[in-house]
Amino acid sequence: RVRFHHGTSELIGAVSPIEVVKIEPGQSGFARIVLESPILAVLGDRFIFRRLSPMVTLGGGTVLDINPPRAKPQITGRLELLKSMETQDWRETLLLLARRKGIHGMSESEILSQSLLSKEEVRQHMKTLVDTKAFARLPREPFQVIEAQSLKFLNDRTLHTLEDFHKREPLSPGMSKEQLFSHVYKNSHPDVFKLSLDQLSNENRIAVDQDRVRIQGQSVFLTESELAAKKQIEEAFLRAGLKVPFLEEVLSSLKLPRDQARSLVLLLSKEKKLIKISESLFFHTETINRLKSILVEYKRKKNQIDVGQFKNLTGISRKYAIPLLEYLDRERVTRREGDSRLIL
Repeated sequence: RVRFHHGTSELIGAVSPIEVVKIEPGQSGFARIVLESPILAVLGDRFIFRRLSPMVTLGGGTVLDINPPRAKPQITGRLELLKSMETQDWRETLLLLARRKGIHGMSESEILSQSLLSKEEVRQHMKTLVDTKAFARLPREPFQVIEAQSLKFLNDRTLHTLEDFHKREPLSPGMSKEQLFSHVYKNSHPDVFKLSLDQLSNENRIAVDQDRVRIQGQSVFLTESELAAKKQIEEAFLRAGLKVPFLEEVLSSLKLPRDQARSLVLLLSKEKKLIKISESLFFHTETINRLKSILVEYKRKKNQIDVGQFKNLTGISRKYAIPLLEYLDRERVTRREGDSRLIL
């Protein structure tokens, strides 16, 4: 433990040599300094430290890494970074800083706080590292990057996670983006997630269908009982027209486990045979197309329609009319204006 002097500040702290057990008098080396309270320091600042008592000067040094990780990293990686900072090999420093940030990625502001470079110099070095494939740039301003090996780690883990998912749920059209993010990317920046999916998709290794992600070429193979249940579900919604049963009613009529039956509904949605209006309401695509044709015909007489008129036109109750009108608003078939809808 020592008295640490930096500018006009004096704080109590502890000094621990990094690459050796002890730094002898007259020698120099790298050390980690932990202070009892924070200070404002930048790369290149000078400091000295003294004994607690008597106040004899023990040595001094130069600030290098102002934001080291709390957990002790591997000695080799830490020494490489400190040596690059000491010699001001900035390109190597940026590479090692990004490697330390790992799967989270590193922003321009984080680099500026860790170096003596100007913004223009930082951008030039980062651009060079992107051009040489050492970094991958995120679709974000200001400049943000992730080290190439960290991105590869995430890509590989994504593929492995999707393969496991397909084995567990062979009927599913794919893993939801939300589920994939929580499994693989929860410690990453959201832009890293988008970059990884874009890269794997461009390499034809995965396919992204709206909010679902699957391995490219992954097909759903159904047993005879699953094919029969799938046909039964589709026919139930087609026969019902606009007065469809709630989803749970249809699922309970099947001889399949509930999760398996729900996967068949998702498959029908992916095949665009069913349209999801709300969490519990699905309609057959042919029924929705007929509804749109009815509205086109109605528009020839009147271009606005309210809930009551919509109910009379379609012969359905309010429990179906409201969700359908909200769906038509989202699809820009209608637009709400007060208590009525303008038919677009």
